[in-house]
Amino acid sequence: MRLTMMMGALQLVAASQMPVVLAGCATSVKVVPEMAAGARSDCKVLGHITYEGKPEYLPTVLVENPASPADAVLRYTHEAGYGLNQAPAEVQIVNPLHLVGLPTGKESVCIVGRLEVMRDGSVVRSFAAVAAMERSNSMFTEGETFTEMRRRGLLLVRDNISEQVCADQPATQAILDAATFVHEPKPATP
Repeated sequence: MRLTMMMGALQLVAASQMPVVLAGCATSVKVVPEMAAGARSDCKVLGHITYEGKPEYLPTVLVENPASPADAVLRYTHEAGYGLNQAPAEVQIVNPLHLVGLPTGKESVCIVGRLEVMRDGSVVRSFAAVAAMERSNSMFTEGETFTEMRRRGLLLVRDNISEQVCADQPATQAILDAATFVHEPKPATP
């Protein structure tokens, strides 16, 4: 019965002379903000680093410096969110188009990273990046796992924040190096 339905669907597609589009399982990736170039190898920002996680996910431009003022802190955090949209198994079994590669569902991962430059307990500068990834599943392949997508997203966010910090490195390092730092209040708007 299923073979007959599949053959019927394939004959219908062939008879209609329509192009067949097979959905791939490649992961689509979007990183925001978009940065023009990679972080310079000579770019470093020195301070006291606060981070709870694997060292490989820490932006490479951050360097722990015990000589920095005690209140000069670089706090890095990241968070992952997951989404799953799967067709019910009953639908996957009876739908003949799934046999030719029609997606059976989608999975997504969103990674958010934030670097806060702090002086005297206050955030004085902040950098953020988001990596959003989505992939379609089919009956023939699963593509990247959530773990692989998460790892790739964490590395993309790490590199994006490194690029942002390098673009602003002189100002950020000056804030961290100042012997005394006075946070200037923003002017009131009328």
